[in-house]
Amino acid sequence: MKTIICLIALVASIPVSATTLFVPSQYSTVQAAINAAPAGTANNRTIIYIAPGTYKELITVPQNKPYLCLIGQTSDGTKVTLTYNLNATSPNGSGGTVGTSGSASVRVNAPDFIAKNITFQNASHDDIAQAVAMLTYADRLAFSNCWFFGFQDTLWVANGRQYFVNCHITGDTDFIFGNATALFASCYLNESGVYGFHTAPNTASNTAVGLVFKYCALTGNPNTAIDPTTGTRYSTVTAVANNRTYLGRPWQYATTKPSCTYISCKMGPHIINVGWNPWDSGNTNPSATTRFSEYGSTDLNGNALNLSQRVSWSHILTSTQAARYSTANIFGPASYWGSGYVNWGGTYVAWNPVAALVSVPAH
Repeated sequence: MKTIICLIALVASIPVSATTLFVPSQYSTVQAAINAAPAGTANNRTIIYIAPGTYKELITVPQNKPYLCLIGQTSDGTKVTLTYNLNATSPNGSGGTVGTSGSASVRVNAPDFIAKNITFQNASHDDIAQAVAMLTYADRLAFSNCWFFGFQDTLWVANGRQYFVNCHITGDTDFIFGNATALFASCYLNESGVYGFHTAPNTASNTAVGLVFKYCALTGNPNTAIDPTTGTRYSTVTAVANNRTYLGRPWQYATTKPSCTYISCKMGPHIINVGWNPWDSGNTNPSATTRFSEYGSTDLNGNALNLSQRVSWSHILTSTQAARYSTANIFGPASYWGSGYVNWGGTYVAWNPVAALVSVPAH
């Protein structure tokens, strides 16, 4: 898999002004540290360093805590796990259920959040209901060397702009979904079910770019994790079937215009030949309700895929078109993609996520 050039390795040598907190030596839970953390600024971030371990707790980064960073104190992102096990049908204590958004193990509502070297997990078992591991609902969020573990609706990129580099996301149904402009660079997307959907964007029609995957690997491996409480497997699936998983489907296509693009990605045999799904029979004109495209797709060995069986309403980009999807163009300026497109947040700021990640040192 082609590897993008990334400056993250240089972080240790870059001086940064920051307020630092530590879990569990100072605060026994991550949420307690977040509650105690001051709001950061671009020149003085608040960094919470988390020692290796498993932390079972619901976590929210509130809107009034911008520039907060969660950093695992290890180079192995699987050694620091933030987990909870709610799903959409879990009771909310008032006679109802928490719903999809309430199932999120971690929710980020503040802009300019950064996470490195952490696993975000929803430990609800498969085939129950939607169960979100991470819900991102803010602008300018960046994740490096993070793992996202779940089944249905693992990662909800609900709004704003987000950047994921060298991350691992696993699930089986719509496990990357939402309205954000999100770039996934050199990531692993793993389908763990017999059949499913990698993505379900609901991009607003006046947003230029939705979900973009560059130099990623799409694999199909069953989840063999064991529930430490019950000793049972989280999933009953023992094998991922070939030619049964879609690249994506358009969530809320009647009121949005979902956007999803794969560029120079390696795809396992689990990806279905037609590529994309229209969601249901009501989507009678998917060419008008979707923006689905790809370029340079190969198998896992790097051999070019035959895309002749892709649905007629998806698009095979030219090299010139694919080149437009650079990090700089995706995240600003908004005018690059033409007039009429929405700006994220109250005051639009062109954003360099690679520089943001570099500015936060490992500990």
